[in-house]
Amino acid sequence: MLIAMSRRGAAGARLAVVAALALAGCSDAEIAPGPGPSAPSPEPRTTLHPDAGAADAEGRQDVALGEAATILDDEGEPVGTVTLLEVDREFECDGEFAEPPANDGFIGLRFEVTTPASEEYASDLAFGETYLSGYDTAGEFLADEYGTGYLCAEDAIGPFYPAGETETGWIVLDASDELAAVATESDRRHDLYWQWRLDD
Repeated sequence: MLIAMSRRGAAGARLAVVAALALAGCSDAEIAPGPGPSAPSPEPRTTLHPDAGAADAEGRQDVALGEAATILDDEGEPVGTVTLLEVDREFECDGEFAEPPANDGFIGLRFEVTTPASEEYASDLAFGETYLSGYDTAGEFLADEYGTGYLCAEDAIGPFYPAGETETGWIVLDASDELAAVATESDRRHDLYWQWRLDD
């Protein structure tokens, strides 16, 4: 009985030595690096709704770059969102039918427009350069300060959008250098407007 235990002990000792040698060999080997840290997840986009309490005396509610602004129809129902992604005050026209600016130059506004799914062919959302009003730094309306720049960009968007889709592209304004903000109707029932300050 003692001999049997000794043999088992010897076998166990041999296994321990083999395991120790294997571990020692691994310590000198190159260890493959594991996967690096994953990229941070993008922050969720804020979706804003028209709010009379957040509007100024003129009924304009500020919305920041990257915030999705909800557009409501006459019944107060959402027909989509518009998000200003980028402002280019030195936009260069690349359209086939581009013409020189009538004002100080072109200002490119890159928007993302999203419409909800619908059984109808198109949504009620209409949005483009003719739906934007311009203002100077004092908030004064700039009458006829910008014209249509729709033919200025090859990837222009608007003014009408199919239901259940997201479109991203440029709305180009032929504008005065005084243009500091643009606004569009946000709630046709309550006469509120979204306003983007272009130099923020």
